[in-house]
Amino acid sequence: MPFAERAGCERREPGVATLARSEDGLNSANTVNGGLIALVAEEAALSLSPGATLCSLGLRYLQPVPIGPVVARASQHNGLGVVELRDEGNGDRLSAIATTRTFD
Repeated sequence: MPFAERAGCERREPGVATLARSEDGLNSANTVNGGLIALVAEEAALSLSPGATLCSLGLRYLQPVPIGPVVARASQHNGLGVVELRDEGNGDRLSAIATTRTFD
């Protein structure tokens, strides 16, 4: 089973991926685990380039995601992308920003 599927990460549309808060995806502070936030960013970026491979992901964590779901919205130009990750249940607050690079 693919890790994204096992974690409950879903692609809503090209450039948008979500991850609901779940008990097995929390860290010791009861917020969404940072590795799962990175997973949502990756899924959003890859959904814009079917068949491409992600070769770089730089992530800046700004604040925790206590409520969820985490919603990632990606934009991309010539393989370079930016992903905004927000805590939808917490006033749609910006939680992280990622930069990505894909190649075919």
